Amino acid sequence: MNTRKFQGDDHQNDTTVTASTRQERVTNTLPVNTPDTTGLPYGIIAPPPPKVVSQKTFVVVVTLLSLLFVVSAGTAAYLFYSKVPIQKGITPPLPTLTPALTLPLYTTNIQSADFETFVDAFSQALAHSDIPTLDKYTDQRNFLEVCVMADASCGNNWNIVSSQLKGKEIQFIIPQNPTIDQVTGGTVCQYLPQNTSSASYQFVLGLYVQNAGLVVPQSGEALYSFELPNKSHSTWLWNAAYLAQSQC
Repeated sequence: MNTRKFQGDDHQNDTTVTASTRQERVTNTLPVNTPDTTGLPYGIIAPPPPKVVSQKTFVVVVTLLSLLFVVSAGTAAYLFYSKVPIQKGITPPLPTLTPALTLPLYTTNIQSADFETFVDAFSQALAHSDIPTLDKYTDQRNFLEVCVMADASCGNNWNIVSSQLKGKEIQFIIPQNPTIDQVTGGTVCQYLPQNTSSASYQFVLGLYVQNAGLVVPQSGEALYSFELPNKSHSTWLWNAAYLAQSQC
């Protein structure tokens, strides 16, 4: 049998070869790792997988954050403590020394047996209203405050006079270098109330100012009487104040 070769058969074969060859070329030019999009809607290409931070990068970031925290804390601590005064050591408080109590000189001189020394110190005790000292150097049992008036009189004891002094109701004044009178015969002072058991008397002329309601002028002269109780007694005592009496 004779086989005839038609020109059209050759053309068909050529076409088949050419299509096959093109398919191979297209297949060879496609990327090997091209993702399969056949299962995705509308042919959308899937996003790439997330980047994984390496362990080295993580360590570096943590280290930088730690250093930043340490520096910030140190700066804050420095700023805080720089405003607080630093005490190098606690010094114990020194004990407060109380100065010795210095008594007025008259509290010593008033003990003198010399009358002029005594009466000068006594006048200062009166001026300072030093009631404790006056109490000590007053004959409290026999003391009299006498109002010498023609039409009236008074006779107050030491308790009343002490209250008058404390309440500023009366003031007795003995000036410096006062006039001192001794009891001698024929004088007024010889007949004034006295403690007859005393060994010696001295009278001093002074002044008084009063608002105690006594029956004498508000101010005037006064005669102050002092006694030396007995010869063995070394200090003088105040035993009377004669208001409105100017002399013995």
